[in-house]
Order: sequence, then structure tokens, then C-alpha cells
Amino acid sequence: MRRSGMNLERQVAKIKSDEREDLKVLATGVAAALAARKPSWVTVEEFGMGYLDVKLAPSMTKSAAGNSAAVQSGIGLH
Repeated sequence: MRRSGMNLERQVAKIKSDEREDLKVLATGVAAALAARKPSWVTVEEFGMGYLDVKLAPSMTKSAAGNSAAVQSGIGLH
């Protein structure tokens, strides 16, 4: 959702200005991932309506399919 994404961007920007280089590198990667997905962010109202046609990136589709199969087979459930 748009508000959550904006909050994440703000927190990542703070980390990008940290003096630790390892954190800067990680934060830069996260910032790039957020920026790539920003056009598909929706408002809370749009999210709650359920009328959106959500399109996942190809890499996310594989991950989501794997997670779905794991849930259906009961893997990781206790």
C-alpha cells in the first residue's frame, strides 16, 4: 500500500545516510526495489476494494508459487 511504501522509503533513506558501508549498500538495494515497485502501489481504499488486477514480477511469481505449495502441503506448519 502506498502509505506503507512511503514509510519504508523514509526509513531506508535514514539508513542510506548511516556511516556503516554495509548498511548503505543494503539500503541502496532496498531503495531500488521499492522504486521499481512504486508505480504499482495502491491506496488503502483500493486495496480494500479487491477489484485490482495484481501483476507480480516474474521472480515474485515463482516465489509466491513456492510459498503457496508449501502452505498447501503443510510444510512449516506446527
